[in-house]
Formats: sequence, structure tokens, C-alpha cells
Amino acid sequence: MIELIQVPFSHFCAKVRIALNEKGLPHRCLPVPGGWMDSVEYRVVNPLGRVPFLVDGDIRLGESQVINEYLEDRYPQPSLMPSDAAGRARVRWLCSLHDNYCAPQIFRIFFGLVKGQAPDAFADDWQAVLQALDLLEAQTDDAWLAGPAFSLADCTWVLSWMHAQGLSAMLNQPLDAETRYPRLLAWAARAESRPAVASVMTEAKAALAAM
Repeated sequence: MIELIQVPFSHFCAKVRIALNEKGLPHRCLPVPGGWMDSVEYRVVNPLGRVPFLVDGDIRLGESQVINEYLEDRYPQPSLMPSDAAGRARVRWLCSLHDNYCAPQIFRIFFGLVKGQAPDAFADDWQAVLQALDLLEAQTDDAWLAGPAFSLADCTWVLSWMHAQGLSAMLNQPLDAETRYPRLLAWAARAESRPAVASVMTEAKAALAAM
């Protein structure tokens, strides 16, 4: 059985868990050895000390996008990538937008606030998050982020959209989603109605509430 070392509220872990669920792949989620990513025990497993980390037989992989593309190649049905080159490139671009220009900023803001830093210390990071969401809103013109079919792009963005809404309240920076992000609001409602997504969202919310 596939094993996934993960943290329930992590957007990087969520994107892999949603992909596993959508593909109907039996898997087991495991906590991080040693309690957290910087532990000696976990560094033995993954020297980079990051989550998620997937074990599938002899295959051991870190980095969420690499994991998801491995799952797509190894278990191609049901597909979470378009069949054409342009469509696949679009999915990868949307995933890169998230992984490089939104998720790290969300991470810094959240843990900075948890550690007691002042909200105004994260003005630049918050603007970067909004810029990424603006780009996402502008190009979302179909049922799903990359077109008519649910894809790895949707797996990638769904939890970070939830995090952005939560951070807007923590920062006292209203997101004004109804007027600024109406397409993303509608997309998120569709995504969260999918069982593969809903279960991950529920666990993420519970983990955040327990912190």
C-alpha cells in the first residue's frame, strides 16, 4: 500500500492526498517521524526535511509536484492531466504559480502569526498571495482551473484558497472574495463538493482548530 508522510493542514500534502483520493488509490497517511520536519528521525527518511514524502514499494519521493506527476504516470486512470501538450503545460504552470508564488508566502504568514509576529510584518507576502489569486481569477473561465476536467491544478489550489480566506481574517485584510474573486468562489464550491476533496478539507480544518 502507498504510504504518505504528511501534515494534515499542509497545502503541499493536501494536493497529493486529493490526487490519491481522486485516483482511488489505497494509501495510508503517516505522521512525521520524530514529531516535526526538522527531527533527526525524519531527516533519516527525507534529508530535505520537507513534506509530503511518498513511499510506493521501492519508490521513495519528496516534493508534491513530483509526487503527483509520478502518480499520474504510474496510475494514469482516472487521468488528472489533459491529453494535449498545451493543456498539460497549463496545468503545470498553474501548479508552479501556486508552489512558487503563493504557498511559500502563506506558510510564512501563518507560522509568523502563530509565533506572535505583527501582521504588518507580512505586507509584502500578503500582496504576493493576492497577486497570485488575481492571476488565477483572471484565467479561470471554465468549470475547473485548467479546463473542463478536474486536474492536478485543482488538487493543488484548493487548500491554499481556504488558507487565504483564513489569513485574511487573521491579518485584518478583508479578501472581498464576492467581488474580487467570484470565479474562484464558484470553483471552490464545486471542488469542495467532491468527496475526494471534502475529506481532506475536513481533516485540515480539524488539524488547524487543534493547534
